[in-house]
Amino acid sequence: MNDVSREPVSISPWPLMLIAAAILMITMGARQSMGLFVSPLNTATGLGIVAISFVLAVGQFTWGAAAQLGRVVPCS
Repeated sequence: MNDVSREPVSISPWPLMLIAAAILMITMGARQSMGLFVSPLNTATGLGIVAISFVLAVGQFTWGAAAQLGRVVPCS
């Protein structure tokens, strides 16, 4: 038998933390910046602020509900 002791490899946590931060910035930015587009959508389409806000709210609700389905529905 070959009894070679190996030292554990130390992996830096920074790449994982930077990737997680980038994913968080992208997803939160997409959800939080929708209000910036209400006025241009209102001007371009003439739907009205109430209708556009309602559609954005339904989209946010759907996004949150779909995120919860990932916990309930098994992958296999």
